[in-house]
Amino acid sequence: MAKLNFNSNVTPRTPLRAIQDVALNRTIGELEVSEGTNPHLPCYPYKYLPVMVIDNASDEGIVLVKGTIVSLITNQTNLVDGIPASGIPEPITSGNIPITDDATTTAVDWIVGNIDDNYFGYDQSVIGLLVPANGGTASAIPYSSFDTTVATFADSGTQPLNLGANMPVGIVYQDVYQDIRGFNLNYQMHDVYGYASRGFINVPFVDTAAVTTFGSSADTQTATLDTTSCYYKIWRKYAFFYFSHANNGGSAGQILRSDLLGKFIPQGTTATTAVTAQSVGRLHACDSRFPKDLVATTQTYPGSKVTGTDTFGLPSVLYHFAKAVLESDGTARTNLQILTDVQNGNFGLARIGLIL
Repeated sequence: MAKLNFNSNVTPRTPLRAIQDVALNRTIGELEVSEGTNPHLPCYPYKYLPVMVIDNASDEGIVLVKGTIVSLITNQTNLVDGIPASGIPEPITSGNIPITDDATTTAVDWIVGNIDDNYFGYDQSVIGLLVPANGGTASAIPYSSFDTTVATFADSGTQPLNLGANMPVGIVYQDVYQDIRGFNLNYQMHDVYGYASRGFINVPFVDTAAVTTFGSSADTQTATLDTTSCYYKIWRKYAFFYFSHANNGGSAGQILRSDLLGKFIPQGTTATTAVTAQSVGRLHACDSRFPKDLVATTQTYPGSKVTGTDTFGLPSVLYHFAKAVLESDGTARTNLQILTDVQNGNFGLARIGLIL
């Protein structure tokens, strides 16, 4: 009878040959290839992101609205100025993050947890934290009374969240809620998030040459704070593209990048603008040709503001954005006035192909 290839201690008596590419003398590894739309990289939002909107159904804070251009804080990218535990260090160095306010003390007394060892830390599969992209220029994201209302990791103090210059990685395809894991003993509704780096998206646009009071992301920065602009009044709630047709903005094929707060703007307005590390998308067209496909005849309940008769046939995302911008001056607009502004080309949907 032939002898077995293992001894009594299950030690191989015959050596194994390494799985190698013999010609290149290297170990053959597995190369994972995804579809390219979503890089399948699970992320949490950065703990200290200011709240943009409060969800009325759950009373939770949304820190990144759907469609926001985002960057990542990783073990190699520490973008935050003045706040500890600003990234995800290597496991050997680790670090702490706030979990919840100690309910046994009257003063604010944060219970902290180790990033790698605590249940409410970061799993080994999580290697990035989502923050808004800023077009490669250091930015300041202001806090507001929303942060006091939800009573989590930041308040409405005078200091904003300062982000260093970053590079875009994609857009979030759903609203991203605060990371409040452990804040309540018996509640956790949300977990990790992803982002899209390829694909075709539609976001509302505004032509600032027509809506001259719209402003820009600079209006939210502490040095030039302008609370009167349309931008300042609506930026927390919407993802959008803004440009001036007087400066050749909105042209088909235009390369787009992020402004200071993750909104789409032209990267350049010439026919020779090159794709760079800040490039996010390519504009295919600005569409103001609404209503379409008899949508204006679709019966919707009055006051619901669902696409149909109640929006005069405008897509609801476009209707709500245009309405918010136009009414930021305190004057109500009729549905016909909103539709007219769209058909005049002041608002519409930007058809964008992501190129990240």
